[in-house]
Amino acid sequence: MTEEDERLFLVAFEEWRGAADTFLSGLEHVLKVAPSPDERCFAFADQDDLWFSNKLVSSVAELRAQGVSAVHTDAQVMKSDGTVIAQSVFSFEGRDLEPGVKRLFFRNNATGMTMVLRESLARA
Repeated sequence: MTEEDERLFLVAFEEWRGAADTFLSGLEHVLKVAPSPDERCFAFADQDDLWFSNKLVSSVAELRAQGVSAVHTDAQVMKSDGTVIAQSVFSFEGRDLEPGVKRLFFRNNATGMTMVLRESLARA
């Protein structure tokens, strides 16, 4: 739990685990140790992600308004010095804005750090 906000948990690992294992292990840890009075929402970020200040509020609002298990957004592409390379990762990488199921199997349209998901999906 962070000192600033008891709703936020920081899970850090000493050893390098790779992105997928780190996120899954962190999620598993929070699901085991954190109290859950209501269905929570989860979002992922790592050391080089910068979020707009309204990212979580607007993503959770959309998740609830649409009645879905997860939402994801577009993202800007930036250099390490903060220079914006592209306003849209979808455009930059040529992603399909409305892929069919078949295309979703072959192309990752949902980037992890842009996702917000419900606890029921996280547990699944």
